[in-house]
Amino acid sequence: MSAKEWIRRLNMTQHPEGGWYVESFRDPRIIDDRNASTAIYFLLEKGVPSHFHQIRSAEMWHFYCGAPLVVHELSAKGYTEHMVGANWSNGESFQATIPAFSWFGAETMGAYSLVGCTVAPGFSFQDFTLAKREELTKRYGDHAQLIERFTRD
Repeated sequence: MSAKEWIRRLNMTQHPEGGWYVESFRDPRIIDDRNASTAIYFLLEKGVPSHFHQIRSAEMWHFYCGAPLVVHELSAKGYTEHMVGANWSNGESFQATIPAFSWFGAETMGAYSLVGCTVAPGFSFQDFTLAKREELTKRYGDHAQLIERFTRD
């Protein structure tokens, strides 16, 4: 199936960070002030990245179909590249987990990637922050080119 077919079939809408999404699960249990967990289908097309952002919860990425994707993570530990896909001999993994408060963005390595993202405690747009290029570059100057590609301003 093509990206457009998945977008239509799953009834996806555009995500503020880039790409397409639809929520598939929201746990009704509340922990503190958040749902226990949430899950989405998330689709990235070639040339449209998930821009650097951060949330206050851990986020696990799950590969479903299409091309592998790279999740770029910036944290107190520095830079980490996560290859999410089905080709283990090529260094890919079916899952990647991004710790809470890390900055991260992603890009497909082909025409499109369809993945799932599970967040615990559950996702809320209240906790979502898109990175500002200047601020992120001050903190992670060694990765200025990457930051330029994965920020809008």
